[in-house]
Amino acid sequence: DFDFTTAPLMRVTLIRLTDTRYRMIWTHHHLITDGWSGPVLMKEFLEVYEALVTKKGAPAQEVDRYEDYIRYIEGIDKTAEEQYWRQYLSGVQGPTLLPFVKESASRTKEVGAYHAIVLEINEEKTKQVQDYAQRHRLTVNTIMQGVWAYILHRYTGNMHVTFGVTVSGRPENLPRMEQRVGLYVNTLPLHSVLQEEQQVVAWLQAMLLEQTNCRKYQYTSLSAIQEWADIKGELFDTMMAFQNYPSATVVSPGQWQLQAEQTEMHEQTSNYPIAIRIAETSKIVIKFIFKDKLLSRHFVQQTSNHFEQVLDSIIQHEDWNVRSLNEMSVPGTAPERLQIRKEDLFDLNLA
Repeated sequence: DFDFTTAPLMRVTLIRLTDTRYRMIWTHHHLITDGWSGPVLMKEFLEVYEALVTKKGAPAQEVDRYEDYIRYIEGIDKTAEEQYWRQYLSGVQGPTLLPFVKESASRTKEVGAYHAIVLEINEEKTKQVQDYAQRHRLTVNTIMQGVWAYILHRYTGNMHVTFGVTVSGRPENLPRMEQRVGLYVNTLPLHSVLQEEQQVVAWLQAMLLEQTNCRKYQYTSLSAIQEWADIKGELFDTMMAFQNYPSATVVSPGQWQLQAEQTEMHEQTSNYPIAIRIAETSKIVIKFIFKDKLLSRHFVQQTSNHFEQVLDSIIQHEDWNVRSLNEMSVPGTAPERLQIRKEDLFDLNLA
């Protein structure tokens, strides 16, 4: 834990393993940096170390003012911002909540321990997903969002669903935004409307277009959006983050005299019953992070199975409409069908 009244909100621990090997543990609060900032700081650290050991002196660093970002946000047309989010969320009648978490539960509070179930998509299938995205002018991120949106449609039985997605929050027209350090990331609602006769590809393309359009207002606070949507309580209780930080290129072997290896970033998950974090390299790795006091491992494993099945169906049947997806089932016995009843889902609850 950090004391917010005492700076800095970070700690660095250096552990000597041998005469030439050390382990550095850097702990910091999310208030001061986001995930994208990590590789930026790592690159600056390696550059400064390189300059010092080669007697060149530390390179001059351009002043990085977070104030620039604050001024940018203050200049956004607030009336247009509100109109955009009201229009985007039109049709949403209530929150999208997992039906197998009891209504009285503290869904978004710090309760219980977090665990994770990992779904790893092999290289062959990852290539199929990437090819599908390229053919239909989509992104892999949009396909993953579509899979989760569809699952929420089926779990809740609602035509309109919402869930949280993370955005970089870095304005393209502010100089050096990709090199800036600070808390820019934001969580926004993704609103999905599902109609049975709609082609799956067209549905995903519409989802991508909406996500592109919202970039102009990706700095809006979730509390403001929720107020404009006139939804009482939480708007959703699941979220998805697609992580594409450029950390691998920063610490590539042979680039620096100080060799960094096995760099890992461990972020504390959000306060939602399920947070899905996705990384894409040669393989797509999908991590389902869940609260053990709210959800059983059995249910999350079944959800992971559903996710893989829906993904397979989308990329293997490019001419399908939503009705075709509705008729599929996950492998196994009848009780494991995706068309599962709410009363059955409550049986999986541990709370």
